[in-house]
Amino acid sequence: MSGDEKFVGVLQAMLEKARKDEIAWRKIGGTSYRVDFPASAIEIHYVNPSFEPDSYHARLLNARGESVKTLSSAEEEPQWPLLSSLYAEAERFVSGWDRALLDAEAAVASAGRVGGREAPEITDADIPF
Repeated sequence: MSGDEKFVGVLQAMLEKARKDEIAWRKIGGTSYRVDFPASAIEIHYVNPSFEPDSYHARLLNARGESVKTLSSAEEEPQWPLLSSLYAEAERFVSGWDRALLDAEAAVASAGRVGGREAPEITDADIPF
């Protein structure tokens, strides 16, 4: 098995772990995420150029932070599903949108008023004229 095939295998295993919240991603830029290992790291980047197809790029970094393997895919290319799913999992983990959505769903499904605070009562003293 080539190094490229092994890298794809590692990314597939990462996707499975990420879906179970077993990867501690961190944001490293506007559209980039990273996970650090003892002597390496993997980054995933999303690129959205104006006049070209969107693309994802996964990079394997060695202990010195040098890129030693890269896997890239634009829309409709074979690795697009893997890289876009891995990026989506990293974004979910870092942003916490899934936890926020669960909270909002639970709140609106509950009986009674939601929102936590009563609207303030306006008095004559609040009116400036």
